[in-house]
Amino acid sequence: MILYKFFSLPEKYNQDKDHYNIKNLRDNILTCNHPILFNDPFEGILFAKGISEQESLEIEEYKRKVEKQIPSNKKSLFWTKNSIVTNKNIVCCFVRDFKDNPFVDLMWAHYANSHFGYCIKFEFSEKPEDNFVKDEETGGIQIYKLSDEGERFPSGHEELHFPSGRSEFKRVQYKDKPQIFQFDNGVTHDSMEDFLQIKSKVWEYEKEVRLILHLEDCLGFDLNKFYGVKYDVQCIKGIYWGMNTLAEYKKEMIEILESQNCLAPRYSSYISGNSFRIQYKLEEIIK
Repeated sequence: MILYKFFSLPEKYNQDKDHYNIKNLRDNILTCNHPILFNDPFEGILFAKGISEQESLEIEEYKRKVEKQIPSNKKSLFWTKNSIVTNKNIVCCFVRDFKDNPFVDLMWAHYANSHFGYCIKFEFSEKPEDNFVKDEETGGIQIYKLSDEGERFPSGHEELHFPSGRSEFKRVQYKDKPQIFQFDNGVTHDSMEDFLQIKSKVWEYEKEVRLILHLEDCLGFDLNKFYGVKYDVQCIKGIYWGMNTLAEYKKEMIEILESQNCLAPRYSSYISGNSFRIQYKLEEIIK
């Protein structure tokens, strides 16, 4: 399965401090978080009907406990009647169509800081556990708790990690209306996790695929924290520079990948004089 992921980088190079995406490339970490932190104001919150009065009180009590973790652009929906937030899942987002999707040009602007960032092409097995570091005891994907800046804790600090319960790749479904989950005596016959793969049709151009990680039992994610999973570097099958990616970052990233024996092809992006469409040119790899 071929998937693509965009990454941002700054407009100025800081040689004294690694950007978190550079650190994560060095550590082979992909950032995951709860959809409540996504830019779509409808993400991360699901809606239900048939909730009993007692269940409503319990939901409100939970909301009061986690309200400080909710970003300001989600507060109004968060307190909407019959809205629910669950802390059992985190997500990592990818794009499944790159070169043949004209709307990729928009995603360079949205997710790669107007071409100052880059895009990585990954090849993953359909079974997520085959692509990422697993917990030896449970076999679930190892989840790392990242710093507030979205990077692994520096050397010398304790690394907090724990296994996921389940994991899956899911294509996002684009619909005109949000799914309403029907409760009956505290039970819903719909999968409460479906909301993680449903978005408004206005986002359909992204053709998104999500790696969804689930926690079991009494465990829960912090809604406002970053987490990560560690991938096999051989999953990288290509890297695309934005038109504005700084030469210093390119050099640093090439050194990181070559030190890991990753010689995936590299592409520069450009536009020709007679089209707004972004084109890509294969760069020569000098061994």
